[in-house]
Amino acid sequence: MKRLAIGIMSGTSMDGIDAALVELDGSFTNTRLRFLAGRSDPFSADLVTKLKQCIHPTTSTAALVCSVHFELALAYADTVRHLLADVDLTSNDIAFVACHGQTIYHINASRDDLVRSSLQLGDGSVMAQVLGIPTVSNFRNADIAHGGTGAPLVPYADFVLFQHDSNTRVLHNIGGISNITILPARGSLDDVIAFDTGPGNMMIDDAMRILYGREYDHDGSVAASGIVRDKLLDHILGHPFFALEPPKSTGREQFGIQYTEELIERFDHLAKEDIIATLTEAAAQSMADALQRYAPAVDELIVSGGGAANIHLVSRLQARMPDLTITTTDDHGIPAIYKEAIAFAVLGNETMQHKPSNVPGATGASRPVVLGQIAYTK
Repeated sequence: MKRLAIGIMSGTSMDGIDAALVELDGSFTNTRLRFLAGRSDPFSADLVTKLKQCIHPTTSTAALVCSVHFELALAYADTVRHLLADVDLTSNDIAFVACHGQTIYHINASRDDLVRSSLQLGDGSVMAQVLGIPTVSNFRNADIAHGGTGAPLVPYADFVLFQHDSNTRVLHNIGGISNITILPARGSLDDVIAFDTGPGNMMIDDAMRILYGREYDHDGSVAASGIVRDKLLDHILGHPFFALEPPKSTGREQFGIQYTEELIERFDHLAKEDIIATLTEAAAQSMADALQRYAPAVDELIVSGGGAANIHLVSRLQARMPDLTITTTDDHGIPAIYKEAIAFAVLGNETMQHKPSNVPGATGASRPVVLGQIAYTK
């Protein structure tokens, strides 16, 4: 039965909220999806400050995390309201909302006195009650409970939406973190390989704020004006994460503002544009290395996320893989800017039907599980 749903994503770049209205029918490989409308709202400056305080160990407090958990839910709800107003719909027209939430911390493996876990802020119960729409949230935890890393989760939607009978496809989302999903031709869900390759826009954006007072490098123009510095490049690519075998995932706890600040301080003798150029090159090289190692026979590379708009970054990736044709999800009917939000609508669709939607081969979980928690309105 056809129904309308809204998927919500706010990624590691912490630049705002993407919401996608879609029409869904069926489930798993029988899913039929039609994108109807989208909306992107920036976070307020005050909320961005609070989020960064939540992430930084010297400024995070239990009280702040508690408060932002609810404040984010209200911000997500506002975006949903505005999107509904844009298309002249009401909450009664929407079957469910699926919200990833804002990742504050992610622990891939137990260590010392810490257990494997993940924390996304933005309470689903608050959203459901404020909007009057059932809301699915906390997608990662069920996978982690069964030995997985809780990430990546989007590969399930990639398989549902992009699996091809004759072409091996790689879906490459370049957000704050870069992640790839490898879909072998004629493969099953068990054949999917997916993992984070490392930083995408995250370190570039943080460095642009520190060095230039700008939110990001528009079109990669600053990077294009600089020179790649080998010592800095080698230092970044020497990070232990790049030597790990999949399944693996990462985030701000490894490549966030603290790491970027330390790099800039250590290499402060370099020109600003050279630092940006080198961070961009490191992102491109780590992406290319992952593709060449795990998808050497790829037929199509389909890019999405904010990094798809970084012309210089994509050109550096292309330069390292000159024979590969790079397109965006827009060429396949899925707007690149809303692809992650759409993916969570797909995941929420499975949850609402009590069906599993993790990919154990990508996360390391021991079995398929139903993801997320459903907050009902009554």
